[in-house]
Parts: sequence; structure tokens; C-alpha cells
Amino acid sequence: SDTTRALHARHATMLEWKTSTRLPVSPDAYYALMTNGTFQQELHIKGLHMGCWDFVDAPQDDGTLKRVAFSEPHLNLPKILERLMRKAQSYNEHTHFTPERLERLVRVVPLVGGDTMDFTFDENIIPDPDGGGGCICQAVVRVAVRGGWIGRIIERFICATSKVKIAERDAYLMRHFTALDGPAVAAWARRGIASASASASVVEVSLGGGGGGFESGMWGGKNQLVVKD
Repeated sequence: SDTTRALHARHATMLEWKTSTRLPVSPDAYYALMTNGTFQQELHIKGLHMGCWDFVDAPQDDGTLKRVAFSEPHLNLPKILERLMRKAQSYNEHTHFTPERLERLVRVVPLVGGDTMDFTFDENIIPDPDGGGGCICQAVVRVAVRGGWIGRIIERFICATSKVKIAERDAYLMRHFTALDGPAVAAWARRGIASASASASVVEVSLGGGGGGFESGMWGGKNQLVVKD
């Protein structure tokens, strides 16, 4: 992919993983929430417990949408330490939405150390093949950090944190959908479609020597990642 080739130019290895979430709404309905900046701001502050999430949207002539968002975490620490750690964990998101494909591509740039790191995640929304009118949000997270063994530790920390944030997002979405139409969500659940993020497995991929790709087993359930040349 273009993302993998770009990482190849800067890093010898990277971590990447796939995860998927089943949701009780149509692909178009969920994608509308992804592009709704006001809803996403509320989700990040109330659902992901961020201190702020400010955004600017720029609709493009080709029908796509570009968004830049700034986010800071909310930390329960002494004031001086909290200010220092908050800055260290603040970041900008550069997002490109393609409504035609129900896709969004996101590049995360930390305020501290952003020049030593590549952190991206790609999402697309598809109809749930199990039926019932729901959808599946598929995500691929990639992270590569220069800095030897310290970089490897940071990569795994980012992957672990991303998994937590996806779980928080999913919980917030289910509360939102239940508040809108609880009986419909209950009926969806009774049809046996479990709304839970897949447990994400992390794999290190060599970007040199012909490597640099991976494929997954079926979306949903436990992910199965396989490195391939």
C-alpha cells in the first residue's frame, strides 16, 4: 500500500494490527457520524476522556473532506506534572474522508517527537455480512518510531493505548445508539450480532528485504494476522 511504501522509506520495521467492530446501524448512518465534527468532538471528550478535541473541516472540490483536529488528554495528576504530561501526549490528527468509499485515512502527529514517528490508521465501513442491517467498522493501525529499543517500547505503548481508545469509542457509540432506539438495538443483539471490538493482535513487520505486508483472517472475532512477503 501507499502507507507501507511511505513507512519503508523512513523505517526498517513497524507495528501494525487490524481490528473490527460490529455496530447496529447502516454503513451510511455510521459514516455520517464519522464526518460529523460536532459528534466526534463530543465522543472524544465524553467517551475517550480527552481534555479537548478541536477541529477544522475543509470540504474538497472532489467531494472528499479534509479535517485537522487538535487533541489533549485529560490526566488526573498534580497540576505541574499534569501540564507537562498533557503536552507530551497532545497531537494533531490529519484526516481525509472519502464518502464514495466510506473510508477515512488518518495521520496522527504528536506535538512532541512527531518528526521521529509515523502513526496512521485507516478505517472503512462495510455492510455486516451476518445481516440485520448493521455494519462493520474495519481499522488498520500502523506505527513506526525511530530510536532503537526505546522506539519499540513506544510503538507497543501506542498500539496498547489505541486498543483501549477503540474500546472506549465502541462503548460510547453503543450508549448513543441505545439512547436513540433501545428496542432496535436490543433486537439487533438478539439476532446474535455481538457488538464488541475484536481483540487486536500486534505484529512486527520488516519493511526491508521484500517484506512489508500482512493479511488478516475473517473480520470480527479474534484477529488472525499473518506476515507475508
